Amino acid sequence: MSKSIVLLASGNGTLAQAVFDAIRSHDLDASIVGVISDQPDAFVLQRSDRYEIPNRVIPMKKERAEWNSLLADAVASMNPDLVVSLGFMRILSADFVSRFKIINSHPSLLPKFPGAHAVEDALAA
Repeated sequence: MSKSIVLLASGNGTLAQAVFDAIRSHDLDASIVGVISDQPDAFVLQRSDRYEIPNRVIPMKKERAEWNSLLADAVASMNPDLVVSLGFMRILSADFVSRFKIINSHPSLLPKFPGAHAVEDALAA
C-alpha cells in the first residue's frame, strides 16, 4: 500500500533526490504529496518543481509559535502518512512531533553534538 509523504528540507535536496529516484524506480512504494522548506532559495524546491511535486516555503517568523503553527497547518493540509525530515535545519516543536509520524535523517547527536556537522564534531572529539 503506497504511503503519502511530505518532505521537509532546508538546502540542496540531495537526500530528497534519492527519495524521488527511489519512487521513480519503484524501489519505494510511496508518493510525495509536498515538499516544505524554510529557505526560499533552497535548491530542493527546484528539484521538486522538476517532478511537478507541490512545494511551499515557510520562512522562520519572529514569533516561533506562529511558525510552528504555520508548519503544522501546511503539513496537515497535505494529509501525509509520513513526514520525512531531510536536512531540515529547524527543530520541530513537541506538538508537531506528537501530531505526525516522522522520520528524521539529520545525524545530530544531541545534546552534545548538534548542528550540521555533528558527525565530524563527534569524530573529532
